[in-house]
Amino acid sequence: MTFFELFLIGIGLSMDAFAVSICKGLSMQKIDKKYTLCIGLFFGGFQALMPLTGYLLGSQFSGYIERFDHWIAFVLLALIGFNMIKESREEEEEEEEGFYEPSDDNDCCEEDGCHCHDDDCHCHEDGCHCHDDELK
Repeated sequence: MTFFELFLIGIGLSMDAFAVSICKGLSMQKIDKKYTLCIGLFFGGFQALMPLTGYLLGSQFSGYIERFDHWIAFVLLALIGFNMIKESREEEEEEEEGFYEPSDDNDCCEEDGCHCHDDDCHCHEDGCHCHDDELK
């Protein structure tokens, strides 16, 4: 690996750690110096340990998988791509259903004149649906 490649890996890892640390810092109610130091050491330790472990394991097994490593990368990337497509389709289906989150007292269903029992009611764009999806 050249210095430039290592530099790019370092930038990528630092952006990942920066995003996680910002989110973790925003979620803290009270800032405790010991706790923040401990979190920083864990982040830094894992950010250093994982590339080192990957390099050591990769250099040990490179002779065994050199002939078909490109196929392994292809299969992994294809699986990730198919999973992303599948998840994007699931979100579209959820949006198309148009169900609203019912409130505790089913106000939206009462406004539609729903006669379901308390927890069986779901409000839909075209009216009230009971648990068995029968339009009331």
